[in-house]
Amino acid sequence: MEFTHSLVQTERRLAVAAACVLFLSGLIEFFSPFSQTLRSGRPWVIENKNGFSVVHVGSQEEKISAHGPQRREMEEIFRGLGIEVHDWRLSSQTFSGDLNRFLFWMKMRTLRLGQVDWVSLSGNSKTDQELAAKLLYPPITDSSLSVVTEIMNASQIPGLATQAEKVLRLNGMDVVGVGNSKAVFPRTVVYDRTGNPKAAWRVWRALGCLDAREETLVDSKDLVDVSVFLAADCDLSGTPQNLNLKRIWRNIFLGKGA
Repeated sequence: MEFTHSLVQTERRLAVAAACVLFLSGLIEFFSPFSQTLRSGRPWVIENKNGFSVVHVGSQEEKISAHGPQRREMEEIFRGLGIEVHDWRLSSQTFSGDLNRFLFWMKMRTLRLGQVDWVSLSGNSKTDQELAAKLLYPPITDSSLSVVTEIMNASQIPGLATQAEKVLRLNGMDVVGVGNSKAVFPRTVVYDRTGNPKAAWRVWRALGCLDAREETLVDSKDLVDVSVFLAADCDLSGTPQNLNLKRIWRNIFLGKGA
């Protein structure tokens, strides 16, 4: 079957048009403030109705919930650290603002799930400033070092914390405390106590509790890197965690990989 000359010409024009669109899109993305900021190694900080989002070039996002006085405090902390805060609560947006919103949305589509769901502020200006600095410029840590962890049984299942201790020790964690929580938690929470979200992420991954939530809640008095409050949703019996099919599905399709 032969194609007509006009059909071939149309296909060529469409191919050229598609190439031009891709080229222009690449130029816009390359020169946008959002992309330039990330390429320079600096974080992009967004202020919205829920608080702040901190986006890193290393495929990572943290969300800081802040309201009232805490919001004003965090604005001052970010600016004091030399970081521009992009306020997306404003109704009027320039073309540049809309472009950055679109590029941010596209970037979030490609990132793996954030290592921390929400960051909790202490209300202490000095502590919150230290936390903000660590979130903006995460310290380089040796992944071979063990994470000092404490485990609290926040469920009504006897022996759950002891099971978790065995799992974490097998995965190279240094468990220094096991006990019972005073409160019962509806959902397992893995707390980052030092402002190093990667430590909490390693513990989350080792536990394999799919519905567990990671949060940063810095406690200068605590001598551990991570605190785990186990709820009934963290089933550590039966199928080995590394062979959990549901977990594998989540790793592949939602990006919670190694």
